[in-house]
Parts: sequence; C-alpha cells; structure tokens
Amino acid sequence: MSTPDPRARVHRADRIRPGGVGEPKIIKKAERTTPSGRTALRFTASCSYRALSDGAESTRPRVVTRSADTERAALRAAEDAAREAAGLRRTVVGTWESGQAATVADVWTAYLERRGQLLGQGTRDHYTRAWKNWLSPFIGHVPVGDLRQKDLRDVLDRILQGVPAPGSPIKVRARHKVGGAGAADTARAVLLALERQARDTGVRLSGEWGVPPTDAGAVLGKGATRKRAPVALDSLQLAALTAKTDAWAERESKMAPAKYRWLWPALIRVAALTGARPGEILGMQRADIRVASQEPLRLIVVSAGRVAVEGEPAIPTYSPFNKTHSSGQPYVLTVEASEVLARYLDESKHSRSNFLFHPFNRRRHDFLDPRNLAAPLQGRYVRGSAYNTRSSGILGMELPSDDPLSQVQLPAKLSLKMLRKTAATAAYAAGGVEAARAQLRHGAGTGTAQRHYIDPSLDALAPIIDTQVVAEWQAQRLEAMYERYEPEA
Repeated sequence: MSTPDPRARVHRADRIRPGGVGEPKIIKKAERTTPSGRTALRFTASCSYRALSDGAESTRPRVVTRSADTERAALRAAEDAAREAAGLRRTVVGTWESGQAATVADVWTAYLERRGQLLGQGTRDHYTRAWKNWLSPFIGHVPVGDLRQKDLRDVLDRILQGVPAPGSPIKVRARHKVGGAGAADTARAVLLALERQARDTGVRLSGEWGVPPTDAGAVLGKGATRKRAPVALDSLQLAALTAKTDAWAERESKMAPAKYRWLWPALIRVAALTGARPGEILGMQRADIRVASQEPLRLIVVSAGRVAVEGEPAIPTYSPFNKTHSSGQPYVLTVEASEVLARYLDESKHSRSNFLFHPFNRRRHDFLDPRNLAAPLQGRYVRGSAYNTRSSGILGMELPSDDPLSQVQLPAKLSLKMLRKTAATAAYAAGGVEAARAQLRHGAGTGTAQRHYIDPSLDALAPIIDTQVVAEWQAQRLEAMYERYEPEA
C-alpha cells in the first residue's frame, strides 16, 4: 500500500508562515455565577501561530487559548497571546512587529508563494487575507485596518516610480485603529502594482525559488480581477442619462404618487451637475430652499447639504456622510436642471418630510446612507419607496428610435460617484485642477481630486449639449412632460 502524500491536503491553519498568526475563533461558551449571584457567560477563544524560530517544514501550527467575559475580549486576548508566543513584539503605538526590516524581495516572494491558494475567493477578501496573513509578518504583524494609509501610499509610489532593488527596505509604521477601508484599498493597490510590474518586466524580484521568468504569469494565476475606477460621462452620455431618467420616471409614475414624478429627474441632475456627495444630496432639506420672487430657481446653490438661491447665504450643516462643516464654494445648476427641480418642489410641496429626496432615505441603514440611492440605478427591488417595482432600472430604459440619444452607449453600471467624477472633470476642463478641487470641496493643496476624480480620457467636457438637434429634442421632451404633468389646482 502506497503512503499518502502529506502535502495532498493542506489545511488553512497550515498556511501560516513562521512569525504569522491565524484567525482567532470561539471554541467554548459556558455559564458562570458571579459573586453577586447573577449568571454570566464565559467565552474561550483559540488562536494558532508559528514562532519565528519554526521552519517552513513544521507539521502543525501551535495553538493558545484564552478566556474572557465577552466574545470580543476573548478573541483579542487569544490573538495577542498568539502574537507574543510567535516571537512578535508590541510597539509603543499598540501594534506588533517582527523586528526585522522587510525588503521588496521578501514581500514579493512571500506573495507569489501563496498566490494560488486563494484564487477561488473574491477580490477584496483575497487581498485582505493576503496582506494580513502572510505579508504583514515582514512589515509588522498588524491588521489591515491598523495600517497607516499614508505609509502604504509611500510604498506604492516607490513601486510605481520604477523597479526597486531586491534589497530595498519597505518600512510601514502602524497606529491602532487608523486606516480602515482606505488602508485596505491601498494594500491591494500595492499588490496589484507588484503583479503589474512582474508582467511588464517578465522577471521576479527574487529568484530564490528558481521560478523562470516565463512562469511569472502562471504563478500569478487567473484570479487577479481588478476593480476598475468609475469613469466620467461625456456631454452626450450625460444627456442620454437624463433622457432615460425622465423616461423611467414617466413609466414608474403610474405606480407612484403624483408628488414623486419628478424626484429622480431632479436628483440625477443635481448629482451630475454639482458633484455633491450622496450624503449631501440626501441631507438636502426642503425648508432651507429659498426661491427668488422675480426669477424662481434659475440658479441654485447646493452647499453642504443645503440648497439656496445664488447670492443668498447658505446654511451649513454636517452629517457623517457630508465630510464638511462649512458651506465653502457654492454649486450652481443650469437653467434646465433648475426648472426640473422647481417642478419637483412644486408638486411635492405637501410632503410630510422636510428632506428633499426622502422617499429613498429611509430604506435601510442610516437615513443618510448613500447606499439607499443605488437600487433604482441598477434596477434592483426598491422596497418601501415611491417606485415599488422590480423594473429594469434607469440604465435599462430604451429611448424611442427617432431620439438622437438612443444610439449613445452608457456604462454597464452607474453610481453616484461616477456622476461626481463627471462634475469634477467638467470643472477641470473649464478651470483646471483648482476648479475641480473647489467643485468637490477638497482642501487646498490636496491631490485627491486629480488622482481619483478627473478622467484623463476626457480632454473637454461641455456642460451644455453642443449638438443642436439633441438640445431641441430635450426641450420638446421636457415641454411635453410639463404639459402632461401639470399640477392639480
């Protein structure tokens, strides 16, 4: 009888590198009696680890157990004990590190060594596990959420500038509970940059494992899917989007109250022309909208979740999704968009809610959560809203064949960040980077607008449709909608 190969089946716990720590888990839950006579639970957690002195040929990781009165405390105590037993040392900022400086070769070879084991998982989960489980021992064993995003960006910038020498050190400091999702995104960007670098150069940064240059692609595997950044819409695509929004709202108005007929046409125009954050859009309140008597709603200023006529002071506000305390640079809408918003305000003036776009801010989570705006764009079920239907969504609407915008191709998915990027690119085409920064309300001197919100593929984005036929068709369509939906006396 042949002896089975011990490497035929590899447990997840066995993938821990020397100096690495596994995921803690609860293994026991028992009741106990406190001195006061009450009954309380006692949790026991275990965590596997490999010491820095253990070789790669070790058969099994070691395990430590710890108990605590709460589940979270037990998990944290077990993980801390495993890190200490693995030979890691705690720094003054409350994180752990191995005491050895990592090099580009260390990180690269460790990454490619385990690259093929997580191909079946999702992109975000894969890179988070990759960074946490078998890359962090080289740069300090800390969770992804504890890594400082600034230091990770420095590493990424150095990699993108050129191929570093294999002995170049990579030092990443960490602070407790700082970084969050942004640090995780940057960590994945570092790994993607290393993958891209291998494909461009055809060589590995370290040949310790003897992998030929032609096998670099095979080591990477087929699971490296990239999360593409949202692109900006050009002027014709923006016109097609507003046309589809109007057609979708007209169809859904048969099932929605009359006061919500113009809700989505107004919302899409406000988002695409101002670049306001989703939280600011949901935070707009009806009581703070002031209409000039002589020229009602021709120019609207959207400021930190508030709307006002240009020239009048805007009332600043703050919410967890606004990211600003001050009014700053005002947003100005076009005349056509102002008319659509004015129509919605007129028909929904008897609404019981003070929030402007309230039918979509009570669906789930916090009522200002931007996720409440995503469903109608993609055609998912919108429960509890004015448009209570399982329709094809705004992007699935088909325009009449004689409409000049029916041939315009829109992206397969649409998000409000894409509309925010559209407004930033339009401001960049008109006034440069500073204009885009002011449009997005970013701080002076920051490069966030140029890195994430300006689409370099669009050299110029006209704020008004330059095709005369399209402009005339839009005017006729809106006029027909005005006549069809005249507010009742």
